Amino acid sequence: MGERDSTVKRLSISEYMRQYKKEKPLEVVDYEPRLQTPMVAGRGIVAQNVYNAFVSYQDDLNRNPGKTYFRLPYLILDEEGFIKEARLPDVCFINIERWQQYITAKPEWQNNPLLLTPDVAVKVLSPDDTQQTVGEWIQLCIQDGVQSAWYVDWKRKRVDIYTPDKHESYGENSAITGVEVMRGFTWGIASFMERI
Repeated sequence: MGERDSTVKRLSISEYMRQYKKEKPLEVVDYEPRLQTPMVAGRGIVAQNVYNAFVSYQDDLNRNPGKTYFRLPYLILDEEGFIKEARLPDVCFINIERWQQYITAKPEWQNNPLLLTPDVAVKVLSPDDTQQTVGEWIQLCIQDGVQSAWYVDWKRKRVDIYTPDKHESYGENSAITGVEVMRGFTWGIASFMERI
């Protein structure tokens, strides 16, 4: 991304929240607000399945490896406190050590969108997704500092996982294993697609 377009009005956190409530879900790319597609049933079911898998991963290991959130936007602010970037993953996961540092450093964290880039960000296929828009979203997440960006295509029953240095695809009959930022996570792709 180059220099900021001076014709684009920069958003503060409070303006972002107001616009988010008034209109519909919102992402920001290089200061430019972009309205997001509302959730549809198929996408919502798959996103809930992914969320449940992440929570189960935490519970099965009988430890607390991190925090999992559903449709929680994360923001990246510029030096003046305006929103430069904002993403709205369907599901995100944050390593517990990073989470503890964040809530200690940000006493008002509960009253704001997330001001911390997650370790894992998941986007589930929406009706207006194209190969170009998905590729851009994945690239932006990686540029933001996300360690593992997932794209779940529930229509084709596949999951693509991108990290800064590789891309892996998983079909319906395979299982996701060895996700570096979620050690011990194993999940069958077919279970993400249940009840569709």
